[in-house]
Amino acid sequence: MIRNIIAVPAGWLIWGILCNAILIPILMSVFPNQFENMIPVTTGMLISTLFLTFICSFATGFITAFIAASHHRKVVLAAGILNLLFGTYIQIMSWATLPPWYHIIFLVSLVPLIYLGGMERIKRL
Repeated sequence: MIRNIIAVPAGWLIWGILCNAILIPILMSVFPNQFENMIPVTTGMLISTLFLTFICSFATGFITAFIAASHHRKVVLAAGILNLLFGTYIQIMSWATLPPWYHIIFLVSLVPLIYLGGMERIKRL
């Protein structure tokens, strides 16, 4: 039970660490002229950033299911919903800085990819 409770916020934290502390900073260091104030400025970099968020989402679901002790699907779904709530807030705050298609693709893909990552882990149980 405790592991299930820990797994949900851990899923949110894992996503943030993977994307915001590891992968996107690496992308920014490799292509510094493609970002302005930490925001991608070209369509190619926006797509690259989305691709990295897809990887982070899938990995988050996998790791969340790994942490959970039981009810893996529910725990992964709860982590996905928590990420969606927080992601919606962030996308609303940055709505004017990125094109609408970016926000929509990001938000629509978040829960399904987290869920798919969790299901991949569940297959291995």
